[in-house]
Amino acid sequence: MRPLTQLVQEKTGGNPFFAIQFFTALAEEGLLAFDPVVRDWQWNMDRIRAKSYTYNVVDLMAGKLKRLSSKPRKR
Repeated sequence: MRPLTQLVQEKTGGNPFFAIQFFTALAEEGLLAFDPVVRDWQWNMDRIRAKSYTYNVVDLMAGKLKRLSSKPRKR
């Protein structure tokens, strides 16, 4: 768990809102998931690092908004 913890600290600077959004983005993209069989969280650090997530909460949120279909977005 230490590499994931370090990456979250690196990316979010300890900002709780950003950390929650970062974890949510990882889960939405299938990069972080709870495995009920082994009752533990699973992730792949190589795939997470390959995504090159931003260090900026605004950029992360903007990326999440872009993934929404055009219908719910207001222009």
